[in-house]
Amino acid sequence: MNFIAAVSIGAVIATILGHIIAILNTRTQANAARETARLSARLSANVKLAEMRQTWLNSLRDEMATVVALAVAGKLAKGPSEEYSRSGTKIELLMNPADPDYTALKQAMARFLGIEAENTLVSINDEFVGVSQRILKREWEVLKAEITSVVDFDRVSGGIPRWQR
Repeated sequence: MNFIAAVSIGAVIATILGHIIAILNTRTQANAARETARLSARLSANVKLAEMRQTWLNSLRDEMATVVALAVAGKLAKGPSEEYSRSGTKIELLMNPADPDYTALKQAMARFLGIEAENTLVSINDEFVGVSQRILKREWEVLKAEITSVVDFDRVSGGIPRWQR
């Protein structure tokens, strides 16, 4: 009888251990799936931001090349053309005014035209571009925040602390 009781107790213990291991395995798999989904969402957001940044850089590069091409071709001898004004303003709008080279870039563009900083039109343009840059920067920050918080997985999991999942 002792042998049968021992085997029965062993079978019960093995069954209980099997269930405990299955529960722990399920929790581990669920945690891994949540973490994978969170990392996937973050990676997707980062890839999207990188694509947008590359588009921005390409646009800035194209406008810079246009300004240089107009200057080298001698098309600025009689003053700024509409194309130059459009490209110059687009460069200013694409640039971050806090960039350490921003002022030097603006001065270089003005030298193409022989315009001094005291010029009234240049001052009005600088004011307009400054306000525009602040608006664009704010909206860019909103966009980045929206992309990087695609899904709040902590909220989706019901607010359960990570260590309890």
